[in-house]
Amino acid sequence: MIIKEKISIFVKTLGNSPQARVMDYLITSRGLPVHQSDVIRNSNVSKATIIRIWSRFIEEKIILYDRTIGKAKLKKLRLA
Repeated sequence: MIIKEKISIFVKTLGNSPQARVMDYLITSRGLPVHQSDVIRNSNVSKATIIRIWSRFIEEKIILYDRTIGKAKLKKLRLA
């Protein structure tokens, strides 16, 4: 049995690109801090692609550093 993945309106509108799926996950996390591995697990994007997208989002200040817990550096979506 094949289970179809639910596609959000955001992804349907912008297209099913890795950037759109990552942004969709960050938006649905409602500004809560997330770790890179959370995004990998929940957005169905490969680790190499996430690393590339993540660095671009940091450069453009789309995501901001929030805090560190142990070795994990948590980031969150810039809301304003």
